Amino acid sequence: MNHKLRSVIRHEYLTIVKQPAFLLTMLALPVIMAAIFGLSFMAERTAQTNIEEAAEQIENVVIVDESGLILPDITEAFELELRPAEDRESTIAEVQEETIEGAIIYPEDLRETRRFEVFIGGGDDMLLSSAMQDIGSNILQTSLATPLGDPELVALIQQGASSSVTAYENGEETAGTAGYVVPGIFLAIFFVILFFSMGYMLLGVAEEKENRSMEMVLSYVRPRTLITGKLLGVSLVALTQLSFFTALGAIGLLLIRRFEDQVAIPIDIEFSALVFDPLTIIIGLLVLIFGFLFFAALMSGVASMAPGVKEANSFSTVFFIVPFIPFWSSGMIMTAPDSALVQFLTYFPVTSPTTLLFRNTLGNIGTMEAFAAIAILIASTVLAFMLAAKLFRLGALEFSDRLKLSSLFK
Repeated sequence: MNHKLRSVIRHEYLTIVKQPAFLLTMLALPVIMAAIFGLSFMAERTAQTNIEEAAEQIENVVIVDESGLILPDITEAFELELRPAEDRESTIAEVQEETIEGAIIYPEDLRETRRFEVFIGGGDDMLLSSAMQDIGSNILQTSLATPLGDPELVALIQQGASSSVTAYENGEETAGTAGYVVPGIFLAIFFVILFFSMGYMLLGVAEEKENRSMEMVLSYVRPRTLITGKLLGVSLVALTQLSFFTALGAIGLLLIRRFEDQVAIPIDIEFSALVFDPLTIIIGLLVLIFGFLFFAALMSGVASMAPGVKEANSFSTVFFIVPFIPFWSSGMIMTAPDSALVQFLTYFPVTSPTTLLFRNTLGNIGTMEAFAAIAILIASTVLAFMLAAKLFRLGALEFSDRLKLSSLFK
């Protein structure tokens, strides 16, 4: 590596990582994610607690049974009045006049529709509405289950049953969902790093063109050296981010394992069952690296074509949408990996990184297929670098108009 290329890489890397916005954004992301998970967990628990408390305080609510399925003993246990079917209209009128808080009506066609009605007086009250719906469901389930007599059967009907899946491959038990976690991390990191770096790749070149500093830089280095240095510099920034998030994840994993008996964890993961398959990790790492480099080269080339920051920024929406295209066919990727569409998404360079990482997470891609797609991705990355260098050489000093693609073939 010559001295000028090293200088460009060092300048590009330090220019980005020394920005306060870069450091604040990278440090803020895990804090924001932790806050979102924490708030969601607390909000869900608080909402459920409030609904349960509201349900306990409900007294002036009437039950009207047109279905014949509700047992009087159950409504008495809930301390609620049970009325016959012919009292439907008068009960609704009492709710409208706010004589009673509300009413739960089980219609005659409940068996077919599987839907009961809730009427509330005094305007919209989400808490009261949720509490009454819970009461209505509990009364119905308990009435249907009580004739069974067995408390365990009653609990089974009311709460349902969870399931466990055991899969075998070549006579041996697989890891199941625990095997999805580690390769799934590569998919998450790919999107985090790509979106973090998008601004630097799209706007970095455009800003230098717009403020005319590009002219001075090109008097010192050749266009190919400059664009290569920029791409490698941003790649080092991505590596820094990857190292930071990997270290953060390792620390988080150690803390969770250390305090899992003392702290309630909202995410149900059996960390001791995680699978660290070397082949899966190698595939994920290769796709992560070359998928990022491919998009980085494309973004640099697009930025080279734009005369300024405004025009370059207009392309950001495209690069936000394109990596998500395979998820629109996620059902087919999960159930029909050998279909023509999934094969196209796997080998087509623009959709290949996301599709490969997704299929690597699901484990429905063969080794030869994966490495064949990676080989195409590597070749596409080299071509994208060459295209970016060509576009940069043609458009670096074009300040008045967008570079036309026809210029590439002249």
